Amino acid sequence: MVLMVILGFFTFVIFKGVGFRNLFAIFKTKIRRRKGWGLIRMLHLTGYPQYIPVIFDSEQLVPFPKNKEEKYILKRYCIYENEYGIPTIDYRKGEADPIDYRAGVQTVTSPKVLGNLQARAIKAESSIDPGMEWLKNNWKTIGIGVLIFVGIAAFGFINLLETNSAMAQQLALVAKDVSRNSIINATTLGK
Repeated sequence: MVLMVILGFFTFVIFKGVGFRNLFAIFKTKIRRRKGWGLIRMLHLTGYPQYIPVIFDSEQLVPFPKNKEEKYILKRYCIYENEYGIPTIDYRKGEADPIDYRAGVQTVTSPKVLGNLQARAIKAESSIDPGMEWLKNNWKTIGIGVLIFVGIAAFGFINLLETNSAMAQQLALVAKDVSRNSIINATTLGK
């Protein structure tokens, strides 16, 4: 009995999840694509896209489960084929106009402003030094390499000090032996 309750709970959670809603919306639209159906990809503030099936037949798009409060504007130049091969228009949650997929900004912006934004973006991308870009992408690897090098150098220095210490001790013993006073039997020296 407990297993059935848990299974029912997980089934409910799965079917109420965002992923399955999007999956069903894509499936419905893919089947009816030739009849003029398409998708509205609603980009929420949290980042996940929600797919809403619509029919592209008039300037006012009404979502498939008829909701009179939600109406979307059809602008033909904002339609593109998404990764599933379905015509799609992008919207941001709470905004009235679609997003131009080529520029990534809303379509109410004038073409001159859009051109300036694109020119600035291209200039900013081309002005980045390739060496700095490589350094920015690989800073972790370089840091780990430097840390390994410093560790090996420190280990070698400690080993060298220990070796020098042993050599110094041997030299001290030799110096001690050399500096000892030796008593010589001088009776046999001149004979």
